[in-house]
Amino acid sequence: MPNVGRPSRDCHACRRRRTKCDLTRPGCLRCHRRSELCPGYRDELDVRFRCENVATLGSGRHVALAAARGVIGHRPLRVVFEPGTKDEKEKRRGDLPPEPSLQIPEALAHFLNYTSLTLLLLTRERFMDAWTIDTPLLATQHRFFQLSLCALGMLHRVSLLEDSTGGAALLKQGERAAARRAHAQAKREFTTAIACITLENGAAVQGFAFFEILLTLAALATAAPVDSSSTDPLDGVSSLLAAIRAYWSLQPVTAVHLRTTAMKKWLTACNPVSSSSSSSSSSSSSLPERSILQRIRGLFILLRWQCCETKYPRDEVQTCLSALTVLHAFYTGVALRPLTWDVILTWPAIVAQPFVALVQRRQPLALLVLAHWWVPVCRGSDQWLLHGLDRRFLDCVAPLVGREWSFALDGLLEGNAGFAMVSYDTNLSLLPAQAKIPLYCRNPAIGHG
Repeated sequence: MPNVGRPSRDCHACRRRRTKCDLTRPGCLRCHRRSELCPGYRDELDVRFRCENVATLGSGRHVALAAARGVIGHRPLRVVFEPGTKDEKEKRRGDLPPEPSLQIPEALAHFLNYTSLTLLLLTRERFMDAWTIDTPLLATQHRFFQLSLCALGMLHRVSLLEDSTGGAALLKQGERAAARRAHAQAKREFTTAIACITLENGAAVQGFAFFEILLTLAALATAAPVDSSSTDPLDGVSSLLAAIRAYWSLQPVTAVHLRTTAMKKWLTACNPVSSSSSSSSSSSSSLPERSILQRIRGLFILLRWQCCETKYPRDEVQTCLSALTVLHAFYTGVALRPLTWDVILTWPAIVAQPFVALVQRRQPLALLVLAHWWVPVCRGSDQWLLHGLDRRFLDCVAPLVGREWSFALDGLLEGNAGFAMVSYDTNLSLLPAQAKIPLYCRNPAIGHG
């Protein structure tokens, strides 16, 4: 056999042009000057070249990595070249969203380093170990929980990007799509992996339910400002009500399977603060807002007048009155500032299911009651999960309630009494006693204590 000598190491384009290649990696300078993508160099373990429109085997590095992992063989790689300059390539691609820059490992790291710190601001200090220790541990043990964390990290990255057109808008679109895919995959794996709640998966199941609330809020806060049903704030708040009620309904089953004390305190709120102790320990700036209580009293009288009319069914009006009574008790014993998860999770779990059904049907009276809970909670919040949701929700609800009830929303965004400037002497104890709010942050499914 004749000695053919050492093969040339030039790239395939330079060999075809019969020019000297400078062997610059990852692409030679001559191909760069001609606005071409360098096809690459000859591998020491493979005599093929990476030619245009040709599927080649992996390089020697991929072969070595596969051998180190104990994998026999490897998948062929296909390299497709797009001829033309950089501007021509971007023009052909159009406005397609780019590939998300945050994959699963990067998104998980972003959540642990940045997103968890923002969520800690809404949690009491004694729950710090749950965010820093227990949550990462659950992510390493359960794939569906890890995907939920990654989806939330992606949506947090969307909130950090500036609102602008061009590349930033396309990047946000790609991140939202990646977060939706990760969230959908987490739901599929949760359905597949969890057949029953046990000691091994109890904390992961309850934590997954809690992160469903966070993901619903994050999707609502980072939704694109377009007119579509998927980004409707009212649909997002309705989904939030369902997620909160599902979280509370799971708790009696999963509470007995929680191992660590920090996780049990975080997910079950086993040391609730009563309304009296909460009010006495809070400062004057965090006391219940009198304007909200005054508005609720005025709205209570207006809704009672509707019982005498035939426009709305009597049972629907009575359901809204019951929810409004619970809301009045909620604002009497709960201070909105400083805002915590306890404030967000309490009232939706206590209202009756018929009221949630009315909200999903977009009944005007139910939307009025819901607005008097959601807007004060979100008003003026700097938290990325709640920022700007008060105005967006009002803009969505105002056309649905119509001109007849639009006056009841005046001044709600600013926090004043609005239509209820007149002092009402309303007897809120006319409704059944079970409509009263239980102890602050106590699970209503377990008992009021």
